[in-house]
Amino acid sequence: MEFTREWFDESSNEWMKNKRKKRSIYFYTCDHTYQSGKRCGRDCFKQESMCQQHWALEKNALAKKVKEISMEYILISPALPDPNQSNET
Repeated sequence: MEFTREWFDESSNEWMKNKRKKRSIYFYTCDHTYQSGKRCGRDCFKQESMCQQHWALEKNALAKKVKEISMEYILISPALPDPNQSNET
């Protein structure tokens, strides 16, 4: 591989796709892509790859999915014996 000016420019552009420069500091930007194809571009939240809004949306969607799975498990699992009932007859 030859390290030409074109190669360097292309590499630099790819590296900058998810970053924004403020003064001399680089900040990661949100990776969320809207249906229109446009990227969000807000600053990332808590070392994540998303802004606070999209991070919260994904967190809530994940919590909803976990709740659905746990409800399915409850519905298909066998009934457990009631610990308040004694086994003595």
